[in-house]
Parts: sequence; C-alpha cells; structure tokens
Amino acid sequence: MYVRQGRFTKGQLDKAGEFTISVPLENPDPQINKICGWQSGFNIDKVKEAGLELVDADTINTPGVKQYPLTIECKVLYAQDQDLSKIPEDIREKTYPQDVDGTY
Repeated sequence: MYVRQGRFTKGQLDKAGEFTISVPLENPDPQINKICGWQSGFNIDKVKEAGLELVDADTINTPGVKQYPLTIECKVLYAQDQDLSKIPEDIREKTYPQDVDGTY
C-alpha cells in the first residue's frame, strides 16, 4: 500500500508497525466515508466524529471497526520510499508535486 510522507497515517504506521483494513459488508454510511475518506487525522478524531466503535483484533494490537466487520489484520514487514527517478517526468510533475509516497 502507498502512503504519502506527510500523512497522519504514515506516522501511525511507523509507530505501530501494524494496521487493519476494515471492509463494510453492505452499503457503508456515506457520512462515515466522508469523515474517514476526506478528513485528516491530524485535525480530528475520526473514530469519535464518525461515531465508530473499535473492536479488538485477533492477532495484532491495532483494533478494527465494529461497523465494518470484515477486518484484515496486517503487519508491516517492509517499508520503502518510492524512487521518483523511476517515474516518467510528465507523470511525476502532475502526480508528485509535494512529497513522496512510502510503500508498506
């Protein structure tokens, strides 16, 4: 998965070394998607603002989301910054104007 350097998520991944991906089984609440997909964790507590309830994971310490019961539990095995010199210049200029993605 790719995460930009300046994102709140990157700091959390670096600190915890693990993460969950919570998937809805039915149509997700659009308000939850709006908060979790468009708001920054630097500025708000997404769990609180979206009214989410966290549940313990089975194999890692990072919780899942009760409202999204299909939870994929992941551990970071390897992390690497992207090498911008390998991306064609025209794409790099449009897509990477600020910071570099890291791969987990």
